[in-house]
Amino acid sequence: MEYGRPVLWLFWSGLETVSQAIASGAGPWFIACFLALLFASAELLSRHSMEIRILVKVPSVWVYLLLNGASAVTVLALMRETDVFSANNMIQGLGAGVGAVLLLRSSLMHLKVGDGSVDAGLFQLTKIFLNAAERGVIRGGNKRFSDAIKEIMRNVDFAKAQTALPLICLELAEDVSKEQAHQLGVEIAEVRADSSIEEHAKTLWLGIKIGRLTGTDLLSAVVEQLGDQITTTN
Repeated sequence: MEYGRPVLWLFWSGLETVSQAIASGAGPWFIACFLALLFASAELLSRHSMEIRILVKVPSVWVYLLLNGASAVTVLALMRETDVFSANNMIQGLGAGVGAVLLLRSSLMHLKVGDGSVDAGLFQLTKIFLNAAERGVIRGGNKRFSDAIKEIMRNVDFAKAQTALPLICLELAEDVSKEQAHQLGVEIAEVRADSSIEEHAKTLWLGIKIGRLTGTDLLSAVVEQLGDQITTTN
């Protein structure tokens, strides 16, 4: 529910803006652009629902949104110029918004290349921009994750934590399979036996592995609960 109020506020603000745009005669253009941006935003949020704060800071995300909005405006301009879709202004705006969404995500033809085939169409261009946006979000997420792990594991001793910490975290997590838990145990044993890795690096590695499986919130809570049992004593 952390983002419930901001989303509700954006919804009502969007309705108010639509009303103002319709009253000023810019309704069709706004509706076309709004629909394309809404779909693109939902597409990104469905893939990175936990990284909303990072999404708004990534330049490639805004480029992807701009591509979608500009496509909707272009489609509406072509519709009006060629008069291929005779309807009132609002219907034209809806048609342009939906049309741009479909056009950017459709393959116009399949080209046979050697033993395989390649999809030809704006879908390939859209995919390039979408992948760039996702890479930016992932990089931002990794930086945030790395900082969180560094802070959580700051005083943790690998030798003390290697058994108790993963045991309790995995037991509390509900979506970690037995295979994943077993694999983590195998990897912990391998890292423990590798004398070339420094203890601090082993500690960070342990936090990263557990954090990837259970999330940093659970990891932080368990580290705090175990306290002196797994931390260094100065």
